[in-house]
Amino acid sequence: MVNQRNDFLHKVSTSLVNENQVICIENLRVKTMLKNSCLAKVISKISWSEFRRMLAYKCDWQGKQLVVMGAK
Repeated sequence: MVNQRNDFLHKVSTSLVNENQVICIENLRVKTMLKNSCLAKVISKISWSEFRRMLAYKCDWQGKQLVVMGAK
């Protein structure tokens, strides 16, 4: 399951970086979202931080711009 998720995240992040010069993402408050007991398990499995990390290093590697917007 973990390998499938990482493979998917790599494919999506690579596709986004290859197709765009600037990528804008929202900075979400995951800790607050995890307080919702109905969604906590699903939210923690998504690996948003890993996806953001992949986007960041791939943008740096290819000279693209990653803009993070929203609350900190």
